[in-house]
Amino acid sequence: MPMLSEMYAYQASEFLMSEGQVGKDQGTSIHSGVRLLVDGISKLGLAAGIPMESAWPYSRWCRSATEFRRHCSGLKIEAAHVTESGPMPDWDGALAAVAAGSSIHIGTYWNVNWKTVGNRRCMDSTPRSGGGHATEIIWAEEIGGQWYLAVWNSHGDGYYLMSRRCYDQLQKDQCEPFGGFLLAPDRMVERYDRITSGGGYFA
Repeated sequence: MPMLSEMYAYQASEFLMSEGQVGKDQGTSIHSGVRLLVDGISKLGLAAGIPMESAWPYSRWCRSATEFRRHCSGLKIEAAHVTESGPMPDWDGALAAVAAGSSIHIGTYWNVNWKTVGNRRCMDSTPRSGGGHATEIIWAEEIGGQWYLAVWNSHGDGYYLMSRRCYDQLQKDQCEPFGGFLLAPDRMVERYDRITSGGGYFA
């Protein structure tokens, strides 16, 4: 499986927030990550997407915008799976979107009162304190007759579950103050129709 550059994604998001942020390692915004995937960095002539890890290794840490610009010269960007972004959809829309290959990029506070569903941690109510943390809703699972969203965690400990109750709370305010976005591939409706008709992703 090809590995995309995590370090480029982080530092490019710093650059898009403010060139003065590059190398400060003070975190980045949900909005800047979405801009990187959907628009790229036009002022550097870089297309939407992320380079391979081999082109921008994790060990490459740029301490300034000048250094970042230098390493971006001639950089080959892998085309993003994402072709458009939009607001977080309602619950039924979220289930349909992840079935069609979309993801939902969100930021939440991280003082979570975890519950357990099956053998997984579950965020069942919206956390209200504890600093901001970005995660990615990538698919859904049915457990005990109830649907839960599966949320990929950048901490490296796999995914956790999110209940409908929690998602509805977050969607109502679009994950304020951090932001939340639907990240959609091309022909999303066509992809969904193909899956529901039994064709699967690659029919």
